[in-house]
Amino acid sequence: MADMWLEAKRPHYESKLWVFFKFKIEQNTIPAYGDGFRAARRAVYKYGLQQTLQHIRTTGNFPF
Repeated sequence: MADMWLEAKRPHYESKLWVFFKFKIEQNTIPAYGDGFRAARRAVYKYGLQQTLQHIRTTGNFPF
């Protein structure tokens, strides 16, 4: 997940900007963006990145 990687790699001076962008993505009401982001994040936190990606490759959907 890009948000996890960016959160870990961002310089300190960008932290407020990143928090703002992350908030905007999380609160987005457009299903493809906000809902998709939240579903991806839940799956990665619950199953890990590799298992989530494998599930998406085989089923075309996020694991729940």
